[in-house]
Amino acid sequence: MLDLPPVAPVVGWRLTTRLARDHYLRLDANDHSVHPSVIGRKVDVAASLDRVTVTAAGAAVADHDR
Repeated sequence: MLDLPPVAPVVGWRLTTRLARDHYLRLDANDHSVHPSVIGRKVDVAASLDRVTVTAAGAAVADHDR
């Protein structure tokens, strides 16, 4: 067997996007609702194999199971 790499591999998704007027975010093949107060603003999306988290200006505006 080979040794583990010195740095853990990156898993999941990270992206920044502008929230549309319908306040839903499509990730992969699923739609996730986001608080309507951030419509039109840029949000940061972090998704792992079991969780989707959306933040705007450092504040969490959505947190969903996948």
